[in-house]
Amino acid sequence: MSKAAGRDLEAELNDGRGSPVGLAVDAVCTGCKQTRAKRIIGGEPDDPPTSVQHVCHQCQQETWWNVRRVLRGYYQ
Repeated sequence: MSKAAGRDLEAELNDGRGSPVGLAVDAVCTGCKQTRAKRIIGGEPDDPPTSVQHVCHQCQQETWWNVRRVLRGYYQ
């Protein structure tokens, strides 16, 4: 289990709410400022997008997420 600042990144990636495949990133919601591990389609580990539209379950809507870092070792 990988932890970052008290977070279980593996559990965040595998919570059943998002895609089971894609580039794993740590991102922050521009709406509520929640930070979550997400899988995104598109981009490569060495050239990730800087922001993506993704569902925020806290905001209850699709919002923009700013990618903070790629979570290496989780690419599927």
